[in-house]
Amino acid sequence: MLLRQRAWADDMRVVLHGRKRVAVLHAPRLLMTSDNGRAHLEGEVRLQGQPGSAFQAVMELRRDTGNGFDADLQADMQLESLIGLSALLGFDDILRFDDASGEARLWGNWQDGRLADVRLDVTSPRLALNREVPAGTSEPASCSTT
Repeated sequence: MLLRQRAWADDMRVVLHGRKRVAVLHAPRLLMTSDNGRAHLEGEVRLQGQPGSAFQAVMELRRDTGNGFDADLQADMQLESLIGLSALLGFDDILRFDDASGEARLWGNWQDGRLADVRLDVTSPRLALNREVPAGTSEPASCSTT
């Protein structure tokens, strides 16, 4: 554990190999600090080939209880970064983001290593979702909001 220390990693890349394509996540800098037994992690991740950041996140690890950790997370995301990501992650047959604009903010809280609370705030002037519907059903195959 870092005790009153600061560490960072520059220019990190993670390559995700999907069934249909490959995506590269790029983190220009990830920062880790610790003070008084609390760890702090923060960073920005970009999807290579798309302008802007995919998401920014800050996580505070409060303590390890022996049964797991306690932590808080806040993440901000540009919804445009979700386009095409569902295909890469392999769930585009369930739900696909065809078009999106706006942003989302996520808050999460873990207690004893388990997610105890999660909240999501989405502001989206345009969001188009699509999903495959089995043949013979009358459900609409897509919906959008403007």
